[in-house]
Amino acid sequence: MKRKYVGILAGVVIAVGFGANFVFSNMQAFEKKPETAYAAGDEESTGAIRESESTIDDSQKAPRDIVKGLAEGYDGHSFVNQYHYFYNESICYGKLNEADYQDQKIAAEQILLIIEDRQISDKDLAADFDQIERYASYVIDGDDRGSMKKLHRLFHDLDFYMNGKQAEYTWGITDYRGE
Repeated sequence: MKRKYVGILAGVVIAVGFGANFVFSNMQAFEKKPETAYAAGDEESTGAIRESESTIDDSQKAPRDIVKGLAEGYDGHSFVNQYHYFYNESICYGKLNEADYQDQKIAAEQILLIIEDRQISDKDLAADFDQIERYASYVIDGDDRGSMKKLHRLFHDLDFYMNGKQAEYTWGITDYRGE
């Protein structure tokens, strides 16, 4: 019986360690990003995007309460920003093919947990979150690099549309304010 409790405790400690590592590694999301980032594109292009550090006025940002019911105290804005940063760091700059699948799987599992009970007041944004859910599931089911790329592009565009950042280029993959 004692071994069972020790095993459970060890599992909890390991899980908390992985979670803390993920959160710590993403705490830098609000640091200045490079002016030009190379997103995961196809082999023939760099997938270059240009990001501006300036923001548009508050009237063009998504309302703070457009997304409710996210787990772990997230609001839609911080959730989108954090995972945009995660994908920039893990699969951009030509790192898509070398990205660690286990890290990607853990992130996809966390995404699904966070958005499980979501309530979204905009039907187009709700459709985008449905796409996020679908692609995250594909990543969990197998090492699907195409779905990782789609997740990055969804989070990229939503970060600019929801958080009011300016971008010279977007992927045009979202329904919410998409092209």
